[in-house]
Amino acid sequence: MAKNKGGIRDQQLSVLYRVVKTAGLITEITGPTLQDLKLRADTNYENIARVLSGQDVGFFIGSATAGIVVDKLVNYCDAFLGLSLSFAALAVTAIPWAPSLELIWVLLVFQGICGGMINIAGQRILILMWRKRSASPLHALHMGFGIGSFIVPLIANPFMADRVPMALPNSTNFTDANYSNFTTTPPEAGGENDMDKYVLVNSRIEYAYAITASIPFVVACVFYYYQCDGKSRNIYRSNPDEGKSEKTKSLKEIINPTSCTGGGCLSGTLLFLLLFFFFFNIEGLERTAGKFIRVYAIDQLKFSKDDGTYINTVFWALFSVGRFSGFIAANWVPIRILLVIEVFVQLIFAGLLNIFADDSKLMLWVFSTPLGFFLGPLFPTGVGWANHHVEMTGFAITFLLCGAALGGVSYTWIIGYLYDTYGPISFLFQILTGCVILSLITILLSILSKIKGTRYDNKNVTSENSAEKNASETKF
Repeated sequence: MAKNKGGIRDQQLSVLYRVVKTAGLITEITGPTLQDLKLRADTNYENIARVLSGQDVGFFIGSATAGIVVDKLVNYCDAFLGLSLSFAALAVTAIPWAPSLELIWVLLVFQGICGGMINIAGQRILILMWRKRSASPLHALHMGFGIGSFIVPLIANPFMADRVPMALPNSTNFTDANYSNFTTTPPEAGGENDMDKYVLVNSRIEYAYAITASIPFVVACVFYYYQCDGKSRNIYRSNPDEGKSEKTKSLKEIINPTSCTGGGCLSGTLLFLLLFFFFFNIEGLERTAGKFIRVYAIDQLKFSKDDGTYINTVFWALFSVGRFSGFIAANWVPIRILLVIEVFVQLIFAGLLNIFADDSKLMLWVFSTPLGFFLGPLFPTGVGWANHHVEMTGFAITFLLCGAALGGVSYTWIIGYLYDTYGPISFLFQILTGCVILSLITILLSILSKIKGTRYDNKNVTSENSAEKNASETKF
């Protein structure tokens, strides 16, 4: 029976990995196609960034809704995943056809709601299956997001518009179905005579969006099968080491911080708040770097269309490699040390980017890639660290993901405003500022962990160890 259980767990982890990979595809398709979307909508970076923030608004709504539902109806997680993947794919397919910014925002909100449900249900399934040993599987799971994000610029590149220098007609309002004005310098940063004029030719991103959206439909069918088959639900129900079954918990118990931390109300609330802002900054940094690195390379350093796509692809490739490395390292390195290493090495490379990559293509390549490498594993490392201090119920995951969603919204709005107001260099400043804030929060979390200890240090550690006696545990 134990062997059969282990086989189901490994199979489910493999499929969940594909789910998160598709989530990376449909979430990050707007990054490499950002310029096409901006110029099709005839708007500026501030407005298009606000539209893209709809993704995180939806993610917030989806996470907040899914958390309580998953705790109450844990046996239907597979159905949630299947339906969320299907509806997210429909929304993504429609985005390039939307005739207005408002409609694009609505579609991104809808896609974000589905993304929040995917994230909550997927992580809850994994934690129910692996429990204390979930740190390494969490890295494997989240590696899928980086893989999807790495693939999507390559899918999109053949269909993106070409930037062609052109002498524009006397009319400054020149437009055409296949052409759009493009300036490499925002109006606030210099006079019109100083700007380089371009047109974008033959944008066909609707094909890229359609190809990307087809993949979640296929993966969704697997979860419809799991829901009908019912074998995995037996594992969800066998949860002896988390105390009370989720089915018996009242709403008050679900939302009480002390129910998840096992400590006092003050320390539990402080821990939750620090984790909230930790994930706020992680997601904000991912959104800023993932969405704007290609735009920065083209606008500030005059990369070609293809070279801009390549640096975007390499960034996400190293992001994925970082998550794979975290998957390996989590088996050997204590999670508290892993977290500190990733945060502070990332801070170092953010500083080097600001010093050297403002006018050098080579330096952008040299320092942005390791930044992606250490940014990649931060989210799963943070979840793994939290799992050692907080019982990761649906509500706990929801609270942390709501922090991530708000961070994505805030950072996207800020970079859009700064980019139009102060120019592309603001991209580097925002990356550095986010890394500094993240480092300060990590110091506070480490101090609190030293004082409070982990939840596995509590009295129920005996039952925890009994439930996991035949399995190798993550070192802490």
